[in-house]
Amino acid sequence: MIQIITNNKSKYNEFSNDRFIISRIDEFQSFDNYDITIVDISDSSLWYNKGSELNSINQVLDFKSINNAINKSKKSDILIVFPQNIYYQYSYIYKSSGYVYDKKKKIKDFKDNFIDIVNRNLISMNILKINYGKTYTKINKNTYQADFSFLNVDEKDIVIKAENNNDSTVIKNGKVLLTSLELNKEEEIINLLREIFKDKFTKITEEPEWIKDINFYTDKKCKEEIAKLDLEIEKLKEKKISFESDISENSKYKSILYETGDILAKQINIMLSEIFEYDMSNFKDTYEEDGLIKLEDITFIVETKGLNNEISGHNVSDACNHLIIYEDKLEEEKRAENVKCLFIVAYQRNKNINERVEIKERLEKIAKANNTLIIDTRVFLQIFEDFLNKKINKEQIKTLFQDNIGKLFYKSK
Repeated sequence: MIQIITNNKSKYNEFSNDRFIISRIDEFQSFDNYDITIVDISDSSLWYNKGSELNSINQVLDFKSINNAINKSKKSDILIVFPQNIYYQYSYIYKSSGYVYDKKKKIKDFKDNFIDIVNRNLISMNILKINYGKTYTKINKNTYQADFSFLNVDEKDIVIKAENNNDSTVIKNGKVLLTSLELNKEEEIINLLREIFKDKFTKITEEPEWIKDINFYTDKKCKEEIAKLDLEIEKLKEKKISFESDISENSKYKSILYETGDILAKQINIMLSEIFEYDMSNFKDTYEEDGLIKLEDITFIVETKGLNNEISGHNVSDACNHLIIYEDKLEEEKRAENVKCLFIVAYQRNKNINERVEIKERLEKIAKANNTLIIDTRVFLQIFEDFLNKKINKEQIKTLFQDNIGKLFYKSK
């Protein structure tokens, strides 16, 4: 039986219960209850430090407990799995959105500090170091990848080298083995353990493939039930994919709350096209506007803007100028149209939407004087949601845009 100690139990959900017991890093069993104990320190969730220095982790006491267990163990073979080149996140500080980890570094960029954390708290590394550089190691039929290899290793302590025959990816360090190989699948782990702990696997003959076809006692019933469950799981996976697809699509719509530039303009145009059943796929900014919708009795000149700060008078004037340019062209061509500018703006876009200030009355006056309607993207998103929920239709939205001027106020239906 093999114990895996990890900070991420879900990684091993599919592993065989007959072979493995999965323990949390803060709640593991005695190493000597098992033939082999794997200490997996590879998960990124472990490498966080609330402090401002590159000298520890939040779960340092768990490391020390494991260190005591390693020293106490008399029977269990022990393997420690090192991480790949993941992020170490540190400096936990308060910002406007709440507490966040403000800094991060890849392990390759602070590898000496990383070894120091392991050396002081988990296992004595002595003069051992790690070197960054991707390698591939073949063990029987399996090929493993590693971002790091071990340095300053005595030749007698090298257990496995990479295919380049130079970089050490499994080494002996006192009573434990260390590996830099990336291990994810049950098959990969068993294959490695068979290679490095041969004596633990010689006691039991490996199960032949044909034995799976022999049904004994409840085997047949269990296989039938498993087949049914597999079908249900596949159906649930399909449902999950559908829900995830909907969330992804919704995220595109929600992006108007924080996007800017061409990305914002394109998404707004997609939503307006959907509302008014108007094809803007071939839209070109002939008159320098971001979008244009020609309906039977009105033309909307669409200007979009994503701003880090509040809306300024200059921003509103720029939007109005696009309307003026269009009207000048109409006059030159001796054409008459009922034209209005929609200025759809995501201001203070880096702030939580509940922290954004109201649009100033002075800006409403500028917009009113220039036949322009300012539409906060928060308001536009609410209108679009009501449209999707069939609480408001395209004619009502057209009337809303046509009859209001200055700043758009809207209350959900």
